Order: sequence, then C-alpha cells, then structure tokens
Amino acid sequence: MDKLEFKLMQHTPIIHFQTNVKGATIRPTEFKAKLDKYFIGKWTGCYGLKDDRLNALWKNPSFWKFVKNGYDFSIDIDPIKNKKPSAPALDYKIEIAVNNSDQNDINGKELQLGEEFKNDFKLFFGNMGNNNPIKKKFSYHNQIIVTIKSTNQELLRIINQEISLFLFNVNFGTRQNKGFGSFFLNNSIHSEIIDKESINNHKCYKFKVDVSNLKELEAQKKLFKYIDFLYRTMRSGINRNGLYYIKPTIWHYLKDKDYQWDKKTIKEHFYASEIPRPITRNHASQDSPIAFSQTKPETEKYLWRDLLGFSAEQEWRSYTDKHVRKILNKSTEKELKRFTAPITFKPLRKDANTFVVFILLNGPFADDAKKEEHELKNFPFSEIFSKQVEISNKSLTIPSLPFPETFDYYEFLKESFKLTYFDLKIKGDDSNPDLKIVKNIFSQLNSQNPY
Repeated sequence: MDKLEFKLMQHTPIIHFQTNVKGATIRPTEFKAKLDKYFIGKWTGCYGLKDDRLNALWKNPSFWKFVKNGYDFSIDIDPIKNKKPSAPALDYKIEIAVNNSDQNDINGKELQLGEEFKNDFKLFFGNMGNNNPIKKKFSYHNQIIVTIKSTNQELLRIINQEISLFLFNVNFGTRQNKGFGSFFLNNSIHSEIIDKESINNHKCYKFKVDVSNLKELEAQKKLFKYIDFLYRTMRSGINRNGLYYIKPTIWHYLKDKDYQWDKKTIKEHFYASEIPRPITRNHASQDSPIAFSQTKPETEKYLWRDLLGFSAEQEWRSYTDKHVRKILNKSTEKELKRFTAPITFKPLRKDANTFVVFILLNGPFADDAKKEEHELKNFPFSEIFSKQVEISNKSLTIPSLPFPETFDYYEFLKESFKLTYFDLKIKGDDSNPDLKIVKNIFSQLNSQNPY
C-alpha cells in the first residue's frame, strides 16, 4: 500500500467536542468525507446530497476505478433503486496525528457564556443553555500530519495534485463556514502566495486583519471580530442599541432590484402599529430597510435574509411578542432548523502580524470556471429555492413566505463590495472602534474585482 504524507499548519482553532482526548484535532472521517465530496463534485459536477452524488458517479464510468470496493457499477442498474449504500466512498484511508508538544494559550479553552468569551467569539453559540452537558472547546495545534494510504497509485497522484486547492476551500469542525478550523499545507502560505490575486487560480475577495504584537488568543479574538462584523453587515446589518446603525448589504442589493427587505414584510404583518417607532428613532428615510417599500406585486415578496444562513428563531427586542419562529419543511418532511449559505470565510495567517481572510463561494462555485457551467440544482442549498416558510409569534401566523426561485451569489458579492462604508452607515460616530472595523474591511474590498 502506497501513501502520501502532508504536514498541515493550523491557522484558526477548531471547535471540538472531544478536547478531553489527547491530540483531538480534525476527525479523519470528516476529512475523508469532505475530500470524497470534493472529488466527486469536481468529476461529475454534482455537489448535492449523497444519493445524488452516487447517481452522478454511476453515470461517469471513467471514475469507477477510484471507488472503494463494494459498489458494483458494472451492473446497468441505478444503484439508488437497487438500494446500494448511499454514501459513495473513494478507495483510500486517512490517518491524522498532532504534535502534542505544541504550547499555546488557546488549546483547551472552553467556549462558554462567561464574560471572557461572551463578546469575543459571537459566531459560536453552541454551549448555551443547560441541555449541553458536553461543552465544546478550542483545539489548536501548530502542526498536524495527515497520512493518506491507498493501493490505487493513480488516485494518490490526483490527491497530491489537488490537496492544496481542497484545503483552501474547506474548514473543519463546528462553525467552519465562519472561519473556525482553518488548515493549510505547512510552509505554503507566505507573502508571495497570499499577495497574489488568486491561489491556484481560485479568484475571490479577501481582506487583511492586523494582529501585530498580540498573543495568539488575542489575535484570534480580533480576527473573528472582523469576520463577525462583515458577516452581520452582509446578512442583517448592525444596530448597537441606537449607538450606531449599519444597513445590510443584501438590503441594498435587493432595493436596487425593487424588492423590499423581508424584515419589513414580517413586521408589517406582526407589528404594523409599531413600525413607525424605529423609523423615527433612526431618522430614516426611504433609504432604510424598514421604510422602503417595493412597487412589485404582493406575490413577489420573499424571504431574503435567510439565503445567507437559515435560522428557525428570530428576536426583535423592542417589539411586543418579540420571538418569531420560522418553520421550513423540505421534501423529506423533516423540519429544517438551520442551514448555511454557500459562503465560507477562510482565514490564513500570512505572517506573525497579519491574517488574510478569503471570502469563498463553495460547492459548484469552487472551481475558477464560469458560473454558467454549474447547475445550482446540483448543490444542496438550492433545495430551499421557492420553498414556503411558515412564520409565527405568540399571537399571529404568516401561513407562508417563500424563498425566491433563485439567487445569484456572484452578483450579490460583487454589488455588496462596491458599497462604501458611508453607503452602509445610517448613524454613528465614525471614531467608534466598531465602525472603524467596518470602514477598514470595506475600504479593502472596494478596490477588488476578482470575478
């Protein structure tokens, strides 16, 4: 059996539920599942659910030789209807080991609701409540070793060619799309690579975070505060108790297409008599999420914000019956509590003083190919398009508010990052440290046009 060995540098902590186990890091099962999915998607164009990927692989006989024993693709029978195992696995094994001599101030830190972490890692909230007896913690080791073994030399050669692009497109563990669990080939990230317009021809937006003179934990806190502020500015906007107010970029994007913000649509139903209060408080005009109304017909009001990540619970503190619940039932009739958009933040450490955060479109967007070559129907997230969502609070119910039929994430990012800090800010003192973060990020993004 032949093998490949890769040394990986860990750039951000992985959120792990087994940090009491010595050497806890990326689980081999997670690594292999992601790598399998990456290759099957690249070969077949299908990034969908397990059964979809198996069907797509069945239709591409040139790749059967890479599949683990147990799939008889030579039989001209649909493997799904034949009740074959639903998870296609490629023919290799993975072992992962860590350097346990690493010493840092992050490894083993419990993410909890104590004051230290309450305000520093807002992108994680999994340890909340009393129903989580196993508290997740940070696992952080400077270097891990990944060994891939197989009797298929051709498959090993392909993995060796693609491993850097694969690692660039993924993170691991909990809240991975928000930047936790970022790894890359050791000694492969340095100024000459990071300062290029792309890595392995993968073009994307990026911004830098200066962490000069900070210990590792403080550096990670600052990094994730920047990511949190950008994500919230894109998805929901930021309202800091009237101190400052940043409008969401997705609202700007929709307004230019004459679609009103779904927050306004929901509030019109639940809180019609209370809507004028925030308008007066924030001195808003038509150029605000609550004040702007579309001229399109009522049937073209959609659920928009959750295209950047669906959550079943929402809360507006200043309103009566402030808790709003959203229920989306997929075709499987299994209620969906949460799913993520195909956007991932990939932080990589350029040097001791600087992180670079890459903003990636995943799945069918991962290749540097024209978006027209990819079919959104082959990506799991596309299942939500046109789906109806029931929205309710204690008193009232909106029977259904649909997602749109489709959504152009490329165009959304391009239009979002054309916006300046002054386009986004409704109110606030420009000297506020939080607003300085937003201004810093958008001043970097405004000068880029990677697509």
